[in-house]
Amino acid sequence: MTRRLAPRGLLHSVELGTGQAPHHRGTFKLPPTTVHDLPDNFELEFVPPRLIVLKMKGDFEGDAIHTLFDVIEQHIEGESFWLFEVDISELGHAHPSARRAGAERISKTPEYSMALYGGGLAQRAVSTIFLKVTELFSGDRDISNTFVKTQSQARTWLLEEGCRRASGSAR
Repeated sequence: MTRRLAPRGLLHSVELGTGQAPHHRGTFKLPPTTVHDLPDNFELEFVPPRLIVLKMKGDFEGDAIHTLFDVIEQHIEGESFWLFEVDISELGHAHPSARRAGAERISKTPEYSMALYGGGLAQRAVSTIFLKVTELFSGDRDISNTFVKTQSQARTWLLEEGCRRASGSAR
């Protein structure tokens, strides 16, 4: 599957927060995930070094969230920050155990920026509850979240966040 990683030819390396000079433009083939034991209601792609692309489909329980974070933590281990792009257009109900598990697990990750896109009022309400709970567990870490309408807007915002974080600028 080929997907544009950066709108209007922006740099792959800069988008991922490395701050390196240009080396390639256009579309990039995303590496397939090495994970085969994720629940069916997740689509997960890891784009090195720091981008996690996640599509959430249907309803969730706490066990599914723990499994998801087991996989994510393998990819972000040792990183000082990560970028998280989440498609919530098919998100269903998140059981309280899922919200709790997500907040507990995300509190143990490096600092991050998360862009959520798609979905209507119901998906945004479920996601907002999750984000509010994660704020309680974040301590003094630099976390930032935004809701946008499209994947392109999510990538643009994550590009800016990756550059900010790579340069060491505080929010």
